[in-house]
Amino acid sequence: MESKDDLQIALRSLRNVRRMARRLQRVPVDCLRVNGSDIADAEYVTEWLGIVLCRVCGQQDVSMPPFEAGAAPVAQFRWFIQKAARQAGAIRRAIFWGRVSKALFAEKAWEGLDSAETFLGSFLSENVYRERRRMQ
Repeated sequence: MESKDDLQIALRSLRNVRRMARRLQRVPVDCLRVNGSDIADAEYVTEWLGIVLCRVCGQQDVSMPPFEAGAAPVAQFRWFIQKAARQAGAIRRAIFWGRVSKALFAEKAWEGLDSAETFLGSFLSENVYRERRRMQ
């Protein structure tokens, strides 16, 4: 029965990761505070989700428009968050379409999903302004 509980925890984490990433995509630019370490953390999230997608689910990574290294920090952050949302959606579809064993997913994917969920949750609570800044 522990395997079923592990699966439920992993699926809940995956759902939360996708939900938080999609929420971050909708946040207006002037409500975000992003620095270099946030970009590195967002890249870390996409790396973990990529590992889960490629190694555990056995799928290719998601397609994305080219990454612009010289873009503004908010644009870079949004690129990584968009990729994370796509990866979480691809993992979710792979599970529900039966492309990956649920037991294998619960056993191998929890660490990456937990790390991604922790970062996105802390970023949402600390670095997103509740109100837009007024330009004067």
